Amino acid sequence: PDADATAYYGKDAAGARYFQAAAPTPADRTVYAIDAKGRLKTLGNTDGGTTDATFAPEMNFVTLGHSDAATPPVYTLYKTGGADIRRVRTVEDNEAYKAATGRLGVVKEFFTIPASGASPALKAYIVKPENFNAAKKYPVIMSQYSGPGSQSVLNRWSLDWEQYFAAHGFIVVCVDGRGTGGRGAEFMQTVYRSLGRLETEDQTAAARYIASMPWADPARIGIYGWSYGGYEALMCATQGHATPFAAAVAVAPVTDWRLYDTVYAERFMLTPGQNDDGYTESAPLNRAASLACPLLMMYGTADDNVHPANTLEFVARLQNEGLMCDMFVFPNMNHSINGCRTRALVWARMFNFFSEKLGNE
Repeated sequence: PDADATAYYGKDAAGARYFQAAAPTPADRTVYAIDAKGRLKTLGNTDGGTTDATFAPEMNFVTLGHSDAATPPVYTLYKTGGADIRRVRTVEDNEAYKAATGRLGVVKEFFTIPASGASPALKAYIVKPENFNAAKKYPVIMSQYSGPGSQSVLNRWSLDWEQYFAAHGFIVVCVDGRGTGGRGAEFMQTVYRSLGRLETEDQTAAARYIASMPWADPARIGIYGWSYGGYEALMCATQGHATPFAAAVAVAPVTDWRLYDTVYAERFMLTPGQNDDGYTESAPLNRAASLACPLLMMYGTADDNVHPANTLEFVARLQNEGLMCDMFVFPNMNHSINGCRTRALVWARMFNFFSEKLGNE
């Protein structure tokens, strides 16, 4: 298919090769086989959604797991060989789980943010409250990760805090901006040497588009993210009065690529010596004086990925400017802030913050 390859699984004894690609749309994942004569065959579902594959060591059996935004995963075992595939049995159909979660009434809907200025058309999804009323004005929370090659707008099953937020009166929107994956090399590599700039343009353009919707309250749009997503939330919040965001939450954010590990940073930014302006312009540390909305920052003191210095240096810059933010610290927790019931506290604190700053029902 004319699509990004997203996984390569290997070759079987008959010479067939197995891989996954972002098809039939960038939000989908389909598993394919190419036999020794170059003939392409689809394995499993062909109607969209996400199919993942787990092969036996000899590549003679495969378990395919398929889900979409409205359907929990169904796992099926197949016999393979030379790209031929024969169903053996269903391993797990998750029917009981599907029946239980079907009562929630909050499902992702996919849509496109139109091109605006320099920002191209962007893929997005929305999660609305179960009792959604198009005549009301809702607070909106924008969820994003935005990191190079990542992808959040995917047609696969998830049941997470986004649904919880929606069940409590928020509309949640997620947008993949430039630099994310699934849409070809040019779209992904456009952020090279200048992380944060185009991503911020795109999240801002998306927020302004959302603000124009009849169901959105333009004065109550928030944004959050974790790690790179936290970095991007800070970039969006530090635009001065140009920002459309009324509140932001940054969890374990990078605040200057000079403070992050060089293997990652230099892959996209080169070295500081080669790209000093890029590092300077991409650092929320240098934009702290332009913070223009209430901000909550959270991090673990034992973060082994994004050093706590990132958050502490940013807070110090705020204080130097006479500015304040909320901060919630997790002692002895690493980058994932998971364990001892702390993960739930991250989302509870975020929920309370957005409820206070944006209001909800």
